[in-house]
Order: sequence, then structure tokens, then C-alpha cells
Amino acid sequence: PLFRPGGAPPLPPGPPPCPPPPRPPRPPPPPPPPPQPIQDPHVVGLGCPAAISPNSTVHQDYIRFSCKGFPNSSSVKSKWHLPLGCTVHPFAPPPQDQGPVRVVNFGASHPVRCARCRAYINTYVTFMEGGRRWRCSLCGSPNDTPQPYFCQLDGRGQRTDLVEHPELTHGSFEIVAPSEYIVRPPSPPTFVFVIDVSPTAQQTGFVRTVCETIKRTLDDLPGSPRTQVGFVTYDSAVHFYQLKSNLQHPQMLVLSDLKEVFTPAPKAFVVNKSIGNPCVNKPAGPRNCVDDLKGRVFEV
Repeated sequence: PLFRPGGAPPLPPGPPPCPPPPRPPRPPPPPPPPPQPIQDPHVVGLGCPAAISPNSTVHQDYIRFSCKGFPNSSSVKSKWHLPLGCTVHPFAPPPQDQGPVRVVNFGASHPVRCARCRAYINTYVTFMEGGRRWRCSLCGSPNDTPQPYFCQLDGRGQRTDLVEHPELTHGSFEIVAPSEYIVRPPSPPTFVFVIDVSPTAQQTGFVRTVCETIKRTLDDLPGSPRTQVGFVTYDSAVHFYQLKSNLQHPQMLVLSDLKEVFTPAPKAFVVNKSIGNPCVNKPAGPRNCVDDLKGRVFEV
């Protein structure tokens, strides 16, 4: 090897450099999040709010909408071109995946309602100012929280007593109406049977089957002992039946003018379903009307 004048000899070659340590395997990527519905800022969605209960949305067995969103602006409404409708079933049987409808009793205080639109407090309202006020979910108007209903908020802005208030965690609930809400005594449940007695219905046996079914299920109608029953038949005219305790047989009233139909005897048109029961000892009643109707139709 050549040396520069006054230079030091070169160092002998060292060992080859060590290879870098192997890198640890990368963890698998997290699974993708479930697809979320696209939230259009111009459409008010009907999905679940940011609530703690899965029951915040009304079950479709109680209320079923034709669309899952409604336009929130005139421009979107002009392009919507979809029919908007709603089917309400107030006393539907409880769904299998949910329990019975919760009952809310505000006691001596009145039900909490919006001062502007009179909407009842629900799981979609927003509490603010430490729980002293709440914002209506329908009109957006702020309301003062009544003192008996006041409760502190936690760090998430939710009430600490949500478990005690089904109206704040459930989309479906019933409110016990105070005496101020009842302007008159509750009306008794009334069932009016409207039966087709046309020649076709008689020839096919429809009238006989309907009469036998009604007579067999009279005792099972809900609302006893206040349940009232009435009967109407029709073919080319409308027939009403008077059910009085002083009549041996129901009296039929015929209305041939179908343009302006009215009830000729409102007070005697519906009667308590127990009238005519042998145990009550009253001759003319729902059962007698069914028997009389069935016999009269088949005699004709």
C-alpha cells in the first residue's frame, strides 16, 4: 500500500457490520367500523339519538313511518317527491324484544311540557345550564325545568336520575293524566258492529258466521262492566237497531237516504253489553239483537 509522507498507515479492515435486528410484526389493522347512515344536513333523521337506552326510538309496531327521514328545507322538499305518512297503533301488543309500555306518573305536579308547542318532555330533549333548563326537541324553544323535576347533570350533560324517568329513556311511554286533564268522566268503551247483509253475504253464509262469532265473543270485549255495544247493518239502505230494556225484541230503523246518514236514536243505539244477559234479567240486548238479526236475515 502507498503511504502519504508523514501519514499514518491505514487501519486494518474490521469485521463486517452486523445486520439490523428484525422488526416486530405489525399488528393487524382494526376492523372497519360498521357503515353509518349518511346524515344529510337538510334532512331530519328518525334514527336513535345520543341516548343511553336502546328503547329511545319508538318501535315500529307502535308507529311506522313511510320514510326514515323528512325534508328540513323548502329546497329539499321541492325535490323530495315522496309521500309522507305515518301509521299509529296506540294499543298494540308489546313487541317480543321489548317489555310492556312504561307508565309515568308525575304525581301532584303537572306533566312537563313545552311552553311554546305543548310537546311533552321526551328522550330527545336537551338539558342545559346545569339542568335548570331544557330545549324542546320539536320547536327548539328553551324551557325552565320545574323545581320538583330538577336534577343535576353529570359530566356528559345527562341527568343522574335517568333510571327513574322512563320518559327520558324510552320512546314509548304512557302518562297518568291528572284530574285537570279530565274535563268529563271517561267515556265507556263502545263497540259498533257494522255488518253487510246484502244477498251475497246471506248466500255465502257470511251473516250467520258473523252473528255467531259476535255472540260468542261478547263476554270477552275489554272494558267490562262499562262496555257498550251497538249494531248497524246495510245493503241498499242502512239499518240501525234500538236496544231498550222495555222491548222484547230490538227495533230496526231503516235509513234509505244515504247522502245524509244520521243516528235516529242515539240514546238507544248503544247499550251496555250485559243487557239481555239472562243473569241480568233484561230481555232486549246485544245477544237478543244478534239472534233476532240472524233469524230475520235468513227469514228474508
